[in-house]
Amino acid sequence: MLIKKKVSSVFQFLATLATLAVIVALGSTNPAAAEGVTSWDDLVAKADTFTSGSHDLTVTGNLTVGEQSKPLVVPQGAELTLKGKGSTVTGINKTAVEVKSGGKLNLAGPSFTKTQFTVNGDLNFSAGSIHDSDPAGPVIFVDGGTFTMSGAAIFSNNTTTVSATPTPQGVSRGKYAPITAYGNSTITISGGSITENNNNRLTRGGAIEIWGSKDNHATLNIQGGEIANNKIENPDSTGLGGAIFGVFTDATISDGNIHDNFTEYAGAIALFSGSLTMSGGAIQNNHNNMKYSGEAGAMILGSVKTEISGGTFQGNTGSDDGSGAIKAAGSDLRISGGTFSGNQSRDGGGALMSYDGKLTIDGGVFRDNQADGWGGAIGARGGTVTINGGSFTGNTAEKSGGAIALSGGTKKYDGSQTVINGGHFAKNTSKGFWGGGAIYNDTFSKLTVNNALIRNNTVKDSLLIGAGNHPISKQGGGVWNCPTGKTTLNITRGVAFYGNSAEDTPKYESFNGAGDDFASISTHTFGKFTAGQPVSITSRMLGGGQRLWYQDGSIHGIHSNWDLARQLPRYKEGGDNKLIPYDTEINENKAFKSVPSEDSKKLAEKLARVVIEDNFATSAGISGAGIANNGQLAFGEPEKWKLQVKKAWQGDDPEQRPTKITLDVLVGGFQVDQVELSKENNWTAVLEDFPDPDTLKDAKTDKKLPITFREHDGNGKQLDGYQLAVTGESKDEGTKTYNISVVNKMTTEVEVSKKWANPDGTCPDASQIEVQLLTNGKATDKKLTLNAANSWKGKFEDLPKYIDGKLAKYTVSEVAIQGYSSEVSGNASKGFTLTNTCTVPPPTTTPPPPPGDTPPPPKKTPPLPPTGSGISAALALGILALASGVVLVRRRLQNA
Repeated sequence: MLIKKKVSSVFQFLATLATLAVIVALGSTNPAAAEGVTSWDDLVAKADTFTSGSHDLTVTGNLTVGEQSKPLVVPQGAELTLKGKGSTVTGINKTAVEVKSGGKLNLAGPSFTKTQFTVNGDLNFSAGSIHDSDPAGPVIFVDGGTFTMSGAAIFSNNTTTVSATPTPQGVSRGKYAPITAYGNSTITISGGSITENNNNRLTRGGAIEIWGSKDNHATLNIQGGEIANNKIENPDSTGLGGAIFGVFTDATISDGNIHDNFTEYAGAIALFSGSLTMSGGAIQNNHNNMKYSGEAGAMILGSVKTEISGGTFQGNTGSDDGSGAIKAAGSDLRISGGTFSGNQSRDGGGALMSYDGKLTIDGGVFRDNQADGWGGAIGARGGTVTINGGSFTGNTAEKSGGAIALSGGTKKYDGSQTVINGGHFAKNTSKGFWGGGAIYNDTFSKLTVNNALIRNNTVKDSLLIGAGNHPISKQGGGVWNCPTGKTTLNITRGVAFYGNSAEDTPKYESFNGAGDDFASISTHTFGKFTAGQPVSITSRMLGGGQRLWYQDGSIHGIHSNWDLARQLPRYKEGGDNKLIPYDTEINENKAFKSVPSEDSKKLAEKLARVVIEDNFATSAGISGAGIANNGQLAFGEPEKWKLQVKKAWQGDDPEQRPTKITLDVLVGGFQVDQVELSKENNWTAVLEDFPDPDTLKDAKTDKKLPITFREHDGNGKQLDGYQLAVTGESKDEGTKTYNISVVNKMTTEVEVSKKWANPDGTCPDASQIEVQLLTNGKATDKKLTLNAANSWKGKFEDLPKYIDGKLAKYTVSEVAIQGYSSEVSGNASKGFTLTNTCTVPPPTTTPPPPPGDTPPPPKKTPPLPPTGSGISAALALGILALASGVVLVRRRLQNA
């Protein structure tokens, strides 16, 4: 026990020493308590001793920077954290703080005013404030370094003063704002607030101005925080970027709220020759200075590659020649998400204007935006526009293009070049003379729309102001063409019209509308045709259904009808209506009503990727509630195909076949046409002018819709006994022919069941049997396997009813099973039953042995010797071994 106690004491002693060593070691690495400073000179003096490592200083009370004071310098390799909540530093609007390259300053408490910072290293601003400073240069000048703002930091009420020699050294005249960055600097805003700053004597960046270079872009990251109520309001010049201005800057916005900033051009942000990636955050209620002309309530992008996948632009207001939210000039702008709502422009593009750039919209929401000019949500002047998706609802244009207006150019079709492949346009409104409730396409612009559905758009509540003897008339509820506008209707990826309305005006027959679904204007002077583009309608609408258009009134000129004596009647359901011929150029009275079949409508709805519905042209705009076109408008692609159907017969009696049949052609289960097949045409028919079948894809699933057929005798009666199946499809690109092979099968089936007879159980149970089909007594390769899993029943299916013109005779046979006999009963029409009977007889009683074969008597087994002594010996040996073990154990214990 004594030894054990001694050992224990030694271990306790060593453990104590180790603990003390750890404590000493840990204590040596802990930073010293933050030193307090009560004067600026004391702060500077203490900082001058820091050549490397991390240091904390706490500012106590109010520090003043005097004329003779030296700046606080954070050298390379040193990190200084300034604390002191509630304390203040008051400068003289000169450089008071310098962060050298490789140095780092953390502002975590004090408040600075009338103070200027120069940052070549890293400045992290997480608490406290920088406010009410107005030096002859930027308040914070980042020259190749980084500025990060986070937490509860406040940068407010700072401004700039015009100076021929701005401070600090390196700042260019006129190129600065309260926060200024040059070269490849980085500014990151992840928290805090930048508010009420202004650059009133200069013209760029109310709060932040960034000047990168072509070879060394600067970086701006907005990850959170608030940037609000900053402005440029220069009485001598217009401002650019009410909150932020950047050149050769790569900007990202992922969070934060940028709101209520303003200046004449770009109320919030102006970026040039860089990039912008926006995935979140809110940009809202920014606006132009309404005292002067301006544009872009929120943002201007000049030659900026831009990706917007999220975030919100809301309630921004632009004036004059710009947009409510974004003006993009010469930029590559792609929008795949985010929301643009409630923005307003005094001119065009309630949410967005694109000038001579590349605009791509893959998604996003454009809702309730308004333009006093053209394009309630989007305006494009020149350049290219591609719309693959997105939602455009409730937007309003006081002029034309309730959702989108496309214009620009000075000669034939050199304006906006636009392709719309997807998108939903609903409940948009145009009020101007040229209409276009959803879309307006101007004189020199070209618009292509693929896979389109235009329905339930309405010209309504119009100002009925006419001239001369020709009353005002509502025209083209779906699509309206000016005399300069031409519409091409293609079949592949084309368009479906129905349910649109250019309504009559109640009580005034002379104000009858014209062309519920389509109107194209030919003007007349002194009763003679003077201008207009011809119209030719194709035979098939989107999906391949028949395009059924009827005459629907007549037109004298733009917004005017013929007088009552010369008006053509409007379409009347059940009336004697005139069907418009296909592929025929029409120059007069181009006012049409579309009345497709219900199947054609449903198919178009399934295929449509561009849906233009429930839009309005109203007030002075009484034309084109869906689309108003003054330029070139095309629906779909010009490629046309042929659909060839060839029928074969199988399993029937040729002598009993019908002489002709009618095939209904269905796409995705919806009937698009009918063809007649007969022996005379070799059971082959061709549908001309058919859409490319590979483009007939469900808009939701992108799966190709099958082309199938339904046959009857021409009166709707189905062919008895036949089954129709598609057996092959092929595509001939050279001849633009899609070949489909079908077969008419007359089939039958043969049922088989199995019964077992094994009453004595003398035959083993079989796990399964195999049944073979015989035709006209000859074995075929058709077999069935019957077992308990299928209840010993099966069926031979899809068997030809006739072979070589004769009724086929079917029988069955069974592969023999040892010990069983097989019997077949029944017939092919009612089914066959196979009965298997066991042929093994049941066993009898065991026979007696033959006479003379008496078995010998059994042998006696000698008694076993007694076993008690053996057990005792073994037990004794066991006890002895046990005792010896005990003794050895005790000796070892005693010697221990």
